[in-house]
Amino acid sequence: MVPIPIFGPRFRRIQGLGATVGGFVGGRAMGCNRCAGGLQPNQTNTNKSTVMEINPYKTVALSLAAGLAVATAQASSVTVNNFSFEAQAVSPGGALITTPNGPTGWSGFRVGSGGNSDIGLGRPGTEYSVANPLAAPADGNNYLWLNDFNGNGTQFTGIYQDVGTLVANTTYTLTIAIGNRGDTPPNGQATWSPGVISLVNGADNTGTVLATTTGLPGSANSWQDFTVSFTTGASVAGDLSIMMAVQDAPAIQADFDNVRLDATPVPEPSTYALVLGGLTLVPLVRRKLAAVR
Repeated sequence: MVPIPIFGPRFRRIQGLGATVGGFVGGRAMGCNRCAGGLQPNQTNTNKSTVMEINPYKTVALSLAAGLAVATAQASSVTVNNFSFEAQAVSPGGALITTPNGPTGWSGFRVGSGGNSDIGLGRPGTEYSVANPLAAPADGNNYLWLNDFNGNGTQFTGIYQDVGTLVANTTYTLTIAIGNRGDTPPNGQATWSPGVISLVNGADNTGTVLATTTGLPGSANSWQDFTVSFTTGASVAGDLSIMMAVQDAPAIQADFDNVRLDATPVPEPSTYALVLGGLTLVPLVRRKLAAVR
């Protein structure tokens, strides 16, 4: 194959299947005093093959754009079943005990242990003064509550959900609203218990914790979003699970709602190398263009 050189000033032509670029036909440039074996100056081209115009600036720009598109990939939502706990009906101001299995689509752990822990759903009454404490995408009034008490301060009650296979080179961001009830905390406590949210590598709560945090809004009768994130490497194995929990304590209860999980692809180092390589071509193209003008 005949090599195609970079040239200028802006557009040149490829004439025929065996021709080179920029009017270099028969080994000499068009427009020279003597043109050996090719078109003479001002000679009509009778070759009927397709003529292709090339813009070297555009070629580099398109390469950079392709690399940047990968490097700036957008987050996508991961499906979470029953994400705002509306699959089961709860009367206003009432409660639905879901011990030991947890709400629909979720699984419970350490529930009903000697009567010291349980799982249920609430619908705001005296504990929250508003009928629907959360804005969209929460799709109803229910929320999850987790109780754990009379333990030794090292045990947890909670629920989890396996959301699928863990994907390499991906940033997972988990956001969950945690509530602070407006009524008086039990056992003389100043506040209700903080909630615990976690990303777990595994099919249940016994997997490896990838990221975790605790949270409780600073004001009573309010909800606040709390977030954890984790970025996987090039090699991963197993599933990813979401976990919510409360630690056993005299304050007893933590409340949760509106579970959201996003996944954002992380470009491999080779993608950034492609972009940087394209940037280094820009001055080379400029020099080539200047040389043939």
